[in-house]
Amino acid sequence: VKKKLPRIVILAHIYDEDPNKRFVFINDRRYRVGERIERQGPVLKEIVPDGVIVDYGEGLAHIPIE
Repeated sequence: VKKKLPRIVILAHIYDEDPNKRFVFINDRRYRVGERIERQGPVLKEIVPDGVIVDYGEGLAHIPIE
């Protein structure tokens, strides 16, 4: 799975009970659920308390906060 994903570095992770307040900074750019990471990258499916879930085209992957 890691070979199919672009480099994803979570720089900031804002999780809130209200999904509308959730966002992450990945590779110096702000993302919300539903947005594509980089031009041809995976789609941010969910922001969870310990990281993010992305859809990389062949399934879902959990990227934890480091």
